Formats: sequence, C-alpha cells, structure tokens
Amino acid sequence: MSPSPTTGLAWIRYRPIVATNAERRAARERVNTYHQAQLAELLSHVAAAIDRYRTGEIDAYAMDETIHHYHRAAAELWNPPAASQRSPVGKAGGAC
Repeated sequence: MSPSPTTGLAWIRYRPIVATNAERRAARERVNTYHQAQLAELLSHVAAAIDRYRTGEIDAYAMDETIHHYHRAAAELWNPPAASQRSPVGKAGGAC
C-alpha cells in the first residue's frame, strides 16, 4: 500500500520524484538563458549612460545613479523570492 497525503508526515518522505535529471537540467538552462538576457538588457542601459557621460550629457552623479540602479536590479534578478513578496505596483503607484 502506498502512502497517501492523509497519513500525516510520512507522505513527505515518500513523495514521488517530480522531475527527471534531464527536466531539471533543461529548467536550469532556461533560467540561465533568462538571466543572461536580463543582464544584457541591464548592461545596455549602463553602456548608454557611459556614452552619455563621455559626451558630457550627464555628470558623474547621474552616472553613479545609473550604476546604483544596475546593481540593485541585478541583485533583485538573483533573488526572486524577495522580489515576488513586493507589490507589483509598489508604494509610488508604479512610478519609477
């Protein structure tokens, strides 16, 4: 007789495997591809800011702020549970 969810905590120990090694590997590859794409987009914003800094369009403080925003966004990308606990609208009603 196989354990059922109604038999208490014994069910946790004997639950069936949800994904195969190949499925987990494919999931990791999808996450890696997503992270690479997101980081590339973030870095393009930094590169554009560097170009504007070099031409004198923005000052060092604006460049520093861009780098700070990149750092926070990249850290949030690697910490999705913290990001998912926040409201999607945010405190300022979605204004950035």
